[in-house]
Amino acid sequence: MKPSALVRYLIPIVCIAVGAGAAVAVFGTSSRERLRLEEQAKAFAAMPQDKQRVIRLSFEDFRSQSPERQAQVKALYDASSADPQLAKTVSRFYEWWTALPRETAEEFHSLANPERLRMVAEQWAQKAPAVAKDSIVVNFARTPAQRLPELHLSDDDYWKIISSTIPEDERPESLRSELAKLTNDGQRALRLSLWVFETLVDPRDRDSEPLRKAMSRTRRLKEQLLATVKDDAWKKGFQEMYKGVEGRPWEQQWLLPTSYVIVSQAAMSLGNRLQSSFPVSDEQLVAAFDSITDRQQRQQIMALSPDQAKARLEFIAQSQLGESPEKDLLVKFSEFARRHEQLVRAASFGLGGFGRGNRGGPPQPPASPPKQ
Repeated sequence: MKPSALVRYLIPIVCIAVGAGAAVAVFGTSSRERLRLEEQAKAFAAMPQDKQRVIRLSFEDFRSQSPERQAQVKALYDASSADPQLAKTVSRFYEWWTALPRETAEEFHSLANPERLRMVAEQWAQKAPAVAKDSIVVNFARTPAQRLPELHLSDDDYWKIISSTIPEDERPESLRSELAKLTNDGQRALRLSLWVFETLVDPRDRDSEPLRKAMSRTRRLKEQLLATVKDDAWKKGFQEMYKGVEGRPWEQQWLLPTSYVIVSQAAMSLGNRLQSSFPVSDEQLVAAFDSITDRQQRQQIMALSPDQAKARLEFIAQSQLGESPEKDLLVKFSEFARRHEQLVRAASFGLGGFGRGNRGGPPQPPASPPKQ
Protein backbone atom coordinates (compact mmCIF):
# COMPACT_ATOMS: atom_id res chain seq x y z
CA MET A 1 0.00 0.00 0.00
CA LYS A 2 1.35 3.41 -0.97
CA PRO A 3 1.95 6.06 1.73
CA SER A 4 -0.91 8.11 0.29
CA ALA A 5 -3.24 5.14 0.68
CA LEU A 6 -1.95 4.63 4.20
CA VAL A 7 -2.92 8.20 5.08
CA ARG A 8 -6.30 7.67 3.48
CA TYR A 9 -6.99 4.70 5.74
CA LEU A 10 -5.30 5.96 8.88
CA ILE A 11 -7.05 9.32 8.98
CA PRO A 12 -10.40 7.84 10.12
CA ILE A 13 -8.52 5.82 12.74
CA VAL A 14 -6.96 9.01 14.06
CA CYS A 15 -10.35 10.70 14.18
CA ILE A 16 -11.94 7.74 15.97
CA ALA A 17 -9.13 7.60 18.48
CA VAL A 18 -9.27 11.34 19.11
CA GLY A 19 -13.04 11.23 19.62
CA ALA A 20 -12.87 8.27 21.98
CA GLY A 21 -9.83 9.58 23.83
CA ALA A 22 -11.44 12.96 24.44
CA ALA A 23 -14.29 11.31 26.29
CA VAL A 24 -12.58 8.47 28.16
CA ALA A 25 -9.77 10.73 29.36
CA VAL A 26 -12.24 12.33 31.77
CA PHE A 27 -13.12 9.14 33.59
CA GLY A 28 -10.34 9.47 36.16
CA THR A 29 -6.63 8.99 36.40
CA SER A 30 -6.29 5.78 38.39
CA SER A 31 -7.32 3.48 35.54
CA ARG A 32 -7.14 5.89 32.63
CA GLU A 33 -5.40 3.53 30.22
CA ARG A 34 -7.76 0.64 30.91
CA LEU A 35 -10.78 2.86 30.34
CA ARG A 36 -9.23 4.25 27.17
CA LEU A 37 -8.74 0.75 25.77
CA GLU A 38 -12.23 -0.35 26.81
CA GLU A 39 -13.82 2.66 25.15
CA GLN A 40 -11.84 2.24 21.93
CA ALA A 41 -12.66 -1.47 21.87
CA LYS A 42 -16.35 -0.63 22.33
CA ALA A 43 -16.23 1.88 19.46
CA PHE A 44 -14.45 -0.65 17.25
CA ALA A 45 -16.96 -3.42 18.04
CA ALA A 46 -19.85 -1.15 17.11
CA MET A 47 -18.47 -0.53 13.61
CA PRO A 48 -19.72 -2.40 10.54
CA GLN A 49 -17.61 -5.40 9.55
CA ASP A 50 -16.25 -3.70 6.44
CA LYS A 51 -14.89 -0.78 8.48
CA GLN A 52 -13.35 -3.18 11.01
CA ARG A 53 -11.63 -4.96 8.15
CA VAL A 54 -10.26 -1.68 6.75
CA ILE A 55 -8.87 -0.73 10.15
CA ARG A 56 -7.23 -4.14 10.64
CA LEU A 57 -5.63 -3.93 7.20
CA SER A 58 -4.56 -0.35 7.84
CA PHE A 59 -2.96 -1.33 11.13
CA GLU A 60 -1.06 -4.17 9.49
CA ASP A 61 0.06 -1.76 6.79
CA PHE A 62 1.10 0.76 9.44
CA ARG A 63 3.29 -1.83 11.16
CA SER A 64 4.98 -2.57 7.84
CA GLN A 65 6.04 1.05 7.32
CA SER A 66 9.42 2.46 8.11
CA PRO A 67 10.05 3.91 11.58
CA GLU A 68 10.15 7.40 10.02
CA ARG A 69 6.69 6.95 8.47
CA GLN A 70 5.26 5.53 11.69
CA ALA A 71 6.65 8.54 13.55
CA GLN A 72 4.85 10.87 11.10
CA VAL A 73 1.51 9.14 11.68
CA LYS A 74 2.03 9.14 15.45
CA ALA A 75 2.88 12.85 15.35
CA LEU A 76 -0.39 13.48 13.51
CA TYR A 77 -2.30 11.56 16.17
CA ASP A 78 -0.58 13.37 19.05
CA ALA A 79 -1.15 16.78 17.48
CA SER A 80 -4.82 16.01 16.81
CA SER A 81 -5.30 14.78 20.37
CA ALA A 82 -3.94 18.05 21.72
CA ASP A 83 -5.86 20.32 19.31
CA PRO A 84 -9.61 19.70 18.69
CA GLN A 85 -9.60 22.19 15.82
CA LEU A 86 -6.80 20.29 14.12
CA ALA A 87 -8.75 17.04 14.61
CA LYS A 88 -11.69 18.62 12.77
CA THR A 89 -9.37 19.72 9.97
CA VAL A 90 -7.93 16.21 9.65
CA SER A 91 -11.44 14.75 9.47
CA ARG A 92 -12.46 17.33 6.88
CA PHE A 93 -9.35 16.60 4.81
CA TYR A 94 -10.17 12.88 4.81
CA GLU A 95 -13.72 13.58 3.58
CA TRP A 96 -12.33 15.88 0.87
CA TRP A 97 -9.62 13.43 -0.15
CA THR A 98 -11.91 10.40 -0.50
CA ALA A 99 -14.31 12.40 -2.71
CA LEU A 100 -11.61 13.57 -5.16
CA PRO A 101 -11.89 12.49 -8.79
CA ARG A 102 -8.97 10.35 -9.93
CA GLU A 103 -7.45 13.04 -12.12
CA THR A 104 -7.56 15.60 -9.28
CA ALA A 105 -5.92 13.14 -6.87
CA GLU A 106 -3.14 12.53 -9.39
CA GLU A 107 -2.66 16.28 -9.79
CA PHE A 108 -2.46 16.62 -5.98
CA HIS A 109 0.31 13.97 -5.81
CA SER A 110 2.32 15.77 -8.49
CA LEU A 111 2.50 18.99 -6.46
CA ALA A 112 4.99 20.08 -3.85
CA ASN A 113 3.66 20.65 -0.32
CA PRO A 114 3.10 24.45 -0.63
CA GLU A 115 1.11 23.94 -3.84
CA ARG A 116 -0.88 21.13 -2.21
CA LEU A 117 -1.85 23.40 0.65
CA ARG A 118 -2.86 26.14 -1.78
CA MET A 119 -4.99 23.66 -3.75
CA VAL A 120 -6.80 22.45 -0.64
CA ALA A 121 -7.42 26.00 0.59
CA GLU A 122 -8.84 27.09 -2.77
CA GLN A 123 -11.17 24.10 -3.11
CA TRP A 124 -12.40 24.39 0.47
CA ALA A 125 -13.08 28.10 -0.01
CA GLN A 126 -15.16 27.34 -3.10
CA LYS A 127 -17.30 24.85 -1.18
CA ALA A 128 -17.67 26.91 1.98
CA PRO A 129 -21.30 27.91 2.59
CA ALA A 130 -21.96 31.61 2.23
CA VAL A 131 -23.37 31.98 5.74
CA ALA A 132 -22.25 34.71 8.09
CA LYS A 133 -20.81 33.63 11.42
CA ASP A 134 -23.64 35.30 13.32
CA SER A 135 -26.44 33.90 11.14
CA ILE A 136 -29.19 31.43 12.05
CA VAL A 137 -30.20 28.73 9.57
CA VAL A 138 -33.56 26.95 9.99
CA ASN A 139 -34.34 23.70 8.19
CA PHE A 140 -37.98 22.62 7.80
CA ALA A 141 -37.52 18.92 7.02
CA ARG A 142 -39.91 16.70 9.03
CA THR A 143 -42.44 19.53 9.47
CA PRO A 144 -45.73 20.32 7.70
CA ALA A 145 -43.76 23.05 5.90
CA GLN A 146 -41.08 20.64 4.66
CA ARG A 147 -41.20 22.07 1.13
CA LEU A 148 -39.95 25.43 2.39
CA PRO A 149 -36.33 26.31 1.59
CA GLU A 150 -33.91 26.94 4.43
CA LEU A 151 -34.49 30.19 6.30
CA HIS A 152 -31.45 32.42 6.86
CA LEU A 153 -31.67 35.01 9.64
CA SER A 154 -29.14 37.38 11.11
CA ASP A 155 -28.94 37.58 14.89
CA ASP A 156 -30.24 41.16 14.76
CA ASP A 157 -33.25 40.17 12.66
CA TYR A 158 -34.12 37.29 14.97
CA TRP A 159 -33.95 39.59 18.00
CA LYS A 160 -36.37 42.00 16.29
CA ILE A 161 -38.74 39.11 15.52
CA ILE A 162 -38.78 37.40 18.91
CA SER A 163 -38.75 40.61 20.97
CA SER A 164 -41.72 41.98 18.99
CA THR A 165 -43.55 38.65 19.23
CA ILE A 166 -43.18 38.72 23.02
CA PRO A 167 -43.28 42.46 23.82
CA GLU A 168 -42.13 43.75 27.18
CA ASP A 169 -45.64 44.30 28.58
CA GLU A 170 -46.38 40.57 28.10
CA ARG A 171 -43.25 39.36 29.88
CA PRO A 172 -43.52 38.38 33.55
CA GLU A 173 -41.45 40.40 36.00
CA SER A 174 -39.03 37.51 36.62
CA LEU A 175 -38.31 37.25 32.89
CA ARG A 176 -37.81 41.01 32.53
CA SER A 177 -35.35 40.89 35.41
CA GLU A 178 -33.35 38.08 33.77
CA LEU A 179 -33.26 39.88 30.42
CA ALA A 180 -32.00 43.11 32.02
CA LYS A 181 -28.99 41.29 33.47
CA LEU A 182 -27.84 39.79 30.16
CA THR A 183 -25.16 41.59 28.19
CA ASN A 184 -26.34 41.45 24.56
CA ASP A 185 -29.42 40.95 22.38
CA GLY A 186 -28.27 37.50 21.26
CA GLN A 187 -28.45 36.25 24.84
CA ARG A 188 -31.80 37.99 25.34
CA ALA A 189 -33.16 36.40 22.16
CA LEU A 190 -32.05 33.01 23.49
CA ARG A 191 -33.75 33.60 26.84
CA LEU A 192 -37.05 34.60 25.17
CA SER A 193 -36.85 31.53 22.92
CA LEU A 194 -36.35 29.22 25.91
CA TRP A 195 -39.25 30.92 27.70
CA VAL A 196 -41.51 29.93 24.80
CA PHE A 197 -40.89 26.27 25.63
CA GLU A 198 -41.20 26.84 29.38
CA THR A 199 -44.74 28.19 28.94
CA LEU A 200 -46.49 25.71 26.69
CA VAL A 201 -50.29 25.39 26.75
CA ASP A 202 -52.51 22.51 25.73
CA PRO A 203 -54.12 23.09 22.30
CA ARG A 204 -56.73 20.40 22.96
CA ASP A 205 -58.51 22.85 25.25
CA ARG A 206 -59.71 24.82 22.24
CA ASP A 207 -61.89 27.27 24.15
CA SER A 208 -59.27 28.25 26.72
CA GLU A 209 -58.17 31.86 27.05
CA PRO A 210 -54.47 30.88 27.29
CA LEU A 211 -54.69 29.07 23.95
CA ARG A 212 -56.38 32.02 22.26
CA LYS A 213 -53.57 34.28 23.47
CA ALA A 214 -51.06 31.68 22.37
CA MET A 215 -52.43 31.55 18.82
CA SER A 216 -52.54 35.33 18.68
CA ARG A 217 -48.86 35.42 19.60
CA THR A 218 -48.05 32.76 17.03
CA ARG A 219 -49.72 34.84 14.30
CA ARG A 220 -47.73 37.83 15.54
CA LEU A 221 -44.58 35.80 14.98
CA LYS A 222 -45.73 35.11 11.44
CA GLU A 223 -46.28 38.81 10.76
CA GLN A 224 -42.89 39.71 12.22
CA LEU A 225 -41.20 37.09 10.05
CA LEU A 226 -42.76 38.49 6.88
CA ALA A 227 -41.89 42.05 7.89
CA THR A 228 -38.29 41.35 8.90
CA VAL A 229 -36.90 38.39 6.95
CA LYS A 230 -34.61 39.44 4.09
CA ASP A 231 -34.49 35.93 2.61
CA ASP A 232 -36.74 36.51 -0.43
CA ALA A 233 -36.85 32.86 -1.54
CA TRP A 234 -38.04 31.73 1.86
CA LYS A 235 -40.52 34.59 2.23
CA LYS A 236 -42.12 33.83 -1.14
CA GLY A 237 -42.39 30.12 -0.32
CA PHE A 238 -43.87 30.83 3.10
CA GLN A 239 -46.48 33.23 1.73
CA GLU A 240 -47.58 30.76 -0.94
CA MET A 241 -47.89 27.90 1.52
CA TYR A 242 -49.69 29.98 4.12
CA LYS A 243 -52.33 31.02 1.58
CA GLY A 244 -53.29 27.37 1.32
CA VAL A 245 -54.00 27.02 5.04
CA GLU A 246 -55.10 30.50 6.12
CA GLY A 247 -58.59 30.44 7.62
CA ARG A 248 -58.82 26.65 7.22
CA PRO A 249 -59.47 24.25 10.12
CA TRP A 250 -55.90 23.00 9.86
CA GLU A 251 -54.25 26.44 9.97
CA GLN A 252 -53.21 25.92 13.58
CA GLN A 253 -51.80 22.45 12.85
CA TRP A 254 -49.59 23.99 10.13
CA LEU A 255 -48.60 27.26 11.78
CA LEU A 256 -47.70 25.96 15.25
CA PRO A 257 -45.11 23.33 14.20
CA THR A 258 -43.59 25.76 11.69
CA SER A 259 -43.28 28.45 14.36
CA TYR A 260 -41.81 26.09 16.93
CA VAL A 261 -39.19 24.81 14.49
CA ILE A 262 -38.01 28.38 13.84
CA VAL A 263 -37.82 29.25 17.54
CA SER A 264 -36.20 25.97 18.58
CA GLN A 265 -33.52 25.98 15.88
CA ALA A 266 -32.76 29.64 16.56
CA ALA A 267 -32.39 28.75 20.25
CA MET A 268 -30.02 25.90 19.40
CA SER A 269 -27.88 28.15 17.21
CA LEU A 270 -27.66 30.94 19.80
CA GLY A 271 -27.22 28.51 22.67
CA ASN A 272 -24.41 26.59 21.00
CA ARG A 273 -22.58 29.86 20.52
CA LEU A 274 -23.09 30.75 24.17
CA GLN A 275 -21.81 27.31 25.17
CA SER A 276 -18.66 27.80 23.09
CA SER A 277 -17.90 30.93 25.09
CA PHE A 278 -17.53 28.74 28.19
CA PRO A 279 -14.70 26.40 27.10
CA VAL A 280 -13.99 23.43 29.34
CA SER A 281 -10.49 22.01 29.75
CA ASP A 282 -9.65 18.33 30.17
CA GLU A 283 -8.83 19.02 33.81
CA GLN A 284 -12.30 20.50 34.34
CA LEU A 285 -13.88 17.46 32.71
CA VAL A 286 -11.93 15.19 35.05
CA ALA A 287 -13.06 17.30 38.01
CA ALA A 288 -16.67 17.14 36.80
CA PHE A 289 -16.56 13.35 36.68
CA ASP A 290 -14.88 13.18 40.08
CA SER A 291 -17.63 15.39 41.52
CA ILE A 292 -20.24 12.71 40.79
CA THR A 293 -20.50 10.67 43.98
CA ASP A 294 -23.37 8.45 42.87
CA ARG A 295 -21.93 5.21 41.47
CA GLN A 296 -24.93 4.58 39.22
CA GLN A 297 -24.61 8.02 37.61
CA ARG A 298 -20.93 7.36 36.94
CA GLN A 299 -21.78 4.06 35.26
CA GLN A 300 -24.48 5.73 33.17
CA ILE A 301 -21.98 8.27 31.85
CA MET A 302 -19.42 5.57 31.10
CA ALA A 303 -22.07 3.69 29.11
CA LEU A 304 -22.70 6.69 26.83
CA SER A 305 -21.03 7.19 23.47
CA PRO A 306 -17.86 9.32 23.61
CA ASP A 307 -19.64 12.39 22.25
CA GLN A 308 -22.59 12.01 24.63
CA ALA A 309 -20.32 11.44 27.62
CA LYS A 310 -18.24 14.50 26.81
CA ALA A 311 -21.35 16.66 26.30
CA ARG A 312 -22.81 15.53 29.62
CA LEU A 313 -19.57 16.22 31.49
CA GLU A 314 -19.18 19.60 29.80
CA PHE A 315 -22.66 20.51 31.05
CA ILE A 316 -21.72 19.47 34.61
CA ALA A 317 -18.42 21.37 34.43
CA GLN A 318 -20.06 24.51 33.04
CA SER A 319 -22.75 24.29 35.72
CA GLN A 320 -20.03 24.42 38.36
CA LEU A 321 -18.66 27.74 37.11
CA GLY A 322 -19.06 30.87 39.20
CA GLU A 323 -22.49 32.45 39.40
CA SER A 324 -23.42 34.87 36.62
CA PRO A 325 -26.50 35.67 34.48
CA GLU A 326 -24.76 34.08 31.49
CA LYS A 327 -24.06 30.88 33.43
CA ASP A 328 -27.69 30.69 34.56
CA LEU A 329 -28.77 31.08 30.93
CA LEU A 330 -26.32 28.37 29.89
CA VAL A 331 -27.82 25.96 32.44
CA LYS A 332 -31.32 26.61 31.08
CA PHE A 333 -30.11 26.12 27.52
CA SER A 334 -28.27 22.89 28.36
CA GLU A 335 -31.44 21.41 29.81
CA PHE A 336 -33.43 22.55 26.76
CA ALA A 337 -30.82 21.12 24.36
CA ARG A 338 -30.91 17.77 26.12
CA ARG A 339 -34.60 17.33 25.32
CA HIS A 340 -35.41 19.95 22.68
CA GLU A 341 -36.66 17.43 20.09
CA GLN A 342 -39.07 16.02 22.68
CA LEU A 343 -40.26 19.53 23.50
CA VAL A 344 -40.80 20.46 19.86
CA ARG A 345 -42.80 17.28 19.24
CA ALA A 346 -44.89 17.94 22.33
CA ALA A 347 -45.45 21.54 21.34
CA SER A 348 -46.41 20.62 17.79
CA PHE A 349 -48.54 17.54 18.30
CA GLY A 350 -49.50 17.34 21.96
CA LEU A 351 -49.09 20.86 23.23
CA GLY A 352 -48.75 24.16 21.46
CA GLY A 353 -48.71 27.90 21.35
CA PHE A 354 -46.73 30.74 22.85
CA GLY A 355 -48.53 30.56 26.17
CA ARG A 356 -48.34 32.36 29.49
CA GLY A 357 -48.52 29.41 31.78
CA ASN A 358 -47.40 25.85 32.10
CA ARG A 359 -50.89 24.48 31.85
CA GLY A 360 -50.84 20.99 30.48
CA GLY A 361 -47.22 21.37 29.44
CA PRO A 362 -44.00 19.77 30.53
CA PRO A 363 -42.35 20.96 33.74
CA GLN A 364 -40.13 24.00 33.42
CA PRO A 365 -36.39 23.33 33.10
CA PRO A 366 -34.54 23.52 36.42
CA ALA A 367 -32.75 26.75 37.19
CA SER A 368 -29.79 24.82 38.59
CA PRO A 369 -27.87 21.72 37.45
CA PRO A 370 -29.05 18.26 38.50
CA LYS A 371 -27.88 17.07 41.88
CA GLN A 372 -24.67 15.15 41.58
